Amino acid sequence: MRRMLLLIAVPCLPLYVIGCAATTSVTRPITVTVSPTVASVPVGQTQAFIATVTGTPNTGVTWTLTQGGAACSPGCGTIAPTSTTSGTPTTYTAPATPPAQGGTIRLTATSAADTTKSASATITIAQNVSISVSPSTANVGVGATQALTATVTGTNNTNVTWTLTQGGASCTPGCGTIAPTSTASGAPATYTAPTTLPASPTVTVTATSAADNTKSASATITITQTVAVTVSPTTATVIVGQTQAFTATVTGTNNTGVTWTLSQGGAACSPGCGTIAPASTTSGIPTTYTAPATLPAIPNVTVTAASVADPTKSASAAVTVTTQTTGVVAVSPSTANVEVFTTQQFSATINGQPSTAVTWQVNQTTGGNTITGTISTSGLYSAPHSISNSIIQPNGAPVTVQVTAVSTANPANSGSATVTITVPGKSPEGAPIELGTSGSNALDFNTTGKGTTCCGGTLGSLVASGATQYILSADHVLARSSAGAPGEAILQPGTIDTNCSTQGTATVANLTQGSFSQQNPTFATVDAAIAQVASGMVDSTGKILMLGNAVDSTGVPVPG
Repeated sequence: MRRMLLLIAVPCLPLYVIGCAATTSVTRPITVTVSPTVASVPVGQTQAFIATVTGTPNTGVTWTLTQGGAACSPGCGTIAPTSTTSGTPTTYTAPATPPAQGGTIRLTATSAADTTKSASATITIAQNVSISVSPSTANVGVGATQALTATVTGTNNTNVTWTLTQGGASCTPGCGTIAPTSTASGAPATYTAPTTLPASPTVTVTATSAADNTKSASATITITQTVAVTVSPTTATVIVGQTQAFTATVTGTNNTGVTWTLSQGGAACSPGCGTIAPASTTSGIPTTYTAPATLPAIPNVTVTAASVADPTKSASAAVTVTTQTTGVVAVSPSTANVEVFTTQQFSATINGQPSTAVTWQVNQTTGGNTITGTISTSGLYSAPHSISNSIIQPNGAPVTVQVTAVSTANPANSGSATVTITVPGKSPEGAPIELGTSGSNALDFNTTGKGTTCCGGTLGSLVASGATQYILSADHVLARSSAGAPGEAILQPGTIDTNCSTQGTATVANLTQGSFSQQNPTFATVDAAIAQVASGMVDSTGKILMLGNAVDSTGVPVPG
């Protein structure tokens, strides 16, 4: 079969489609996403964030930080750069400490093309707590203290709690104490070592964060005994058969015991070089060295006190044993003013060395007596209770006695001190004065070609009429032996004790009345006078020197 191709010619005509043409515009929505969406950032650290923007050729974003809807930078951290494009990271930097508002931050990326489009990430600021303790090590003597300071960073709560441990177990108070037990960063706590050395001398002091109790720091303390020993006196010359007291002082330990030994050339020498007893004492308690009865071949002896707490710590004194039949005896003090009823301690040296090998005398009487005063075998002088006429000096010269130390090895050798015995009240007293003191009328003196004479006596006692107080004394003391007039000044001390001068005296009262007349017989008078007390010048309770109050609490006179 034959096939045929039929070609039909068609004229070319333009084709128009009328009424069916249309324009369509398709808009893609803008979206913003942030990655990561949540992050925990330690204080002071950084975190990168990326915004992805679609649906617009303008892919720029603006970054902001907020808390509770309010801008919070820089307190809650910073973001840089604050503008990026899609896919380009920005960096958030957390603050050095968590913000006061809390540790949760909102980071927002807002589209530059459409500010209604944004995305956010939630940031939690993590506390990166760090603690250090200073000093980290310390040696502390028993009973001593050491300040320790904790430094806390990475948290607003900088408080720490202090504890003491040994081998991981709490040990206070046996290993010491620490106070206060809670402090803030930079505020010191004080460790106090125990007063005796514990069995284990090493203590761990730990500061634990109040914000994060998994964070802590420690210091190591070693408790030490800083024992020191001294001996007094450090040198002494002791006559054969005589004694010398020594005292050890121990510090740095509660155990203040010492053991005493005698040596020569490093070797024990007792009893040939003498003896010491007791052989054990505590700090401040004396022991007594007794020299041998005859001079040893080596006269030099070392007296040593060794600490019981630490036998490596000791101190010594050098003793020279001598026959000392000759020597210079001196008494100290060489002069002294001693009031009646009081005491004065004297000491003696022989050839410049302290010595107890003396006999004490007062006015050449061993031990003294009640008139001149007494003295003990240790040199304690006790003044008499009054000054006897037998020792009063002519022309009012000071009353003195001699205190003498006589060498027991050679009684021909002695040394003396001069004691001036005084009576209270003969010197100016501070107001208000006590009665029983010296006084006189300011006008009771007489000047002639031969000089000036004056009178005085004792301001006796206090009397009162209603609220007015008076001094009661003899007429010849207050009223110039009936020659006085009311209002005349009464002085203390009396001019008889000031060489008839009013210089250095004070007006303590003014004469009121003298020479009280007796009613029977009418011609007789009483040697008495009263003077009204000057305001504030006399003890209002009526105290009398060396006697106290003249009356008891009920106003009844006190015997004596």
